[in-house]
Amino acid sequence: MGVSRPILAILAAVSLAAALPAAVEAEPVHRTVGNYALTVYYARDPPYLADTNSLIVEVLDGRTGTPVAGLERTLRIQGSVTVIVGEIQGLDINLRPYGDRLGVYEGVFVTPAIGTYMFRVFGTIEGMPVDETFTTGDGGLAEVEVPPRDYTSPGAILVLGVLGVYLLSIAIVAGWQLTKRMRSTSPRR
Repeated sequence: MGVSRPILAILAAVSLAAALPAAVEAEPVHRTVGNYALTVYYARDPPYLADTNSLIVEVLDGRTGTPVAGLERTLRIQGSVTVIVGEIQGLDINLRPYGDRLGVYEGVFVTPAIGTYMFRVFGTIEGMPVDETFTTGDGGLAEVEVPPRDYTSPGAILVLGVLGVYLLSIAIVAGWQLTKRMRSTSPRR
């Protein structure tokens, strides 16, 4: 007796999901601007669609290696995303100190779409003008991804349970039909 098509389809889907690569964490982007070293990365990498995340900006004095404090007053972040169809959406991002880490700042935003993101960090660092652009993609920040499915949520467990009952009932009916057919075709004694 062969395996039914619905069972083969489910096994194929599970195998495909298991074979998909896990999300790869991108490296921070480093830039030297005058005497300062800027490092930019996401608080949570990779960023997921419609999720709150932060762009982290670390600033060190390249001459001394010391963090540069107080830049939340002189630096700004302007963000945008170009959606696949060419529409550009602006992102409102306010820069603030990141916890108690001196010289580290965060700009909190929500990822509104899948597309190419651009973050412009501009203003001044201790009086020196800064205007740097960081984009997503090769050699840049990680691209926004669709969040993975959570198969442990109560709703997912309910759906998987119903699917299991459905498949079990198909197996029972198929077994009953097979038994019935075998009885009707077997020679009578």
